[in-house]
Amino acid sequence: MLLKLVMPSVDRLMKGGVVDKWHKTEGAHVDYGDDLVDVKVELTMSILDRGSMEQRIRLLKDGGSVRDSDLASITSERALILIARVTSSDVGVLRRIETREGTYGEVGSLLAILSTADHESTNPLPEDLRGASEFRVVANLIG
Repeated sequence: MLLKLVMPSVDRLMKGGVVDKWHKTEGAHVDYGDDLVDVKVELTMSILDRGSMEQRIRLLKDGGSVRDSDLASITSERALILIARVTSSDVGVLRRIETREGTYGEVGSLLAILSTADHESTNPLPEDLRGASEFRVVANLIG
């Protein structure tokens, strides 16, 4: 049976990531807990704007109210670039890498094709992989 390895989501706001490094090569056996691929992701973090918070506290202490426009200045956003390591929680053979190192893929896009049978071929690739199950993985931020 063919399985799809897709770009995982490590954050609900994540749109995609760049394949940083493959830990397995085509034809390699994949076992439980094996590292498969590192994905470089950009996460947006909201940072509290200290000055704005102090201004709002002063408004509240003075009996004032906080307007929506005051709330808009409480945060700023910063992007963090992190590496997510994708680890297998399934068994199979890495048949074909679809997204090469240095290539961007959206969440859910096809990274690779795996199979549960030792001699299953992906040449020619079935026209429609929509019916294929997704290979189970765990994605953990490592740096």
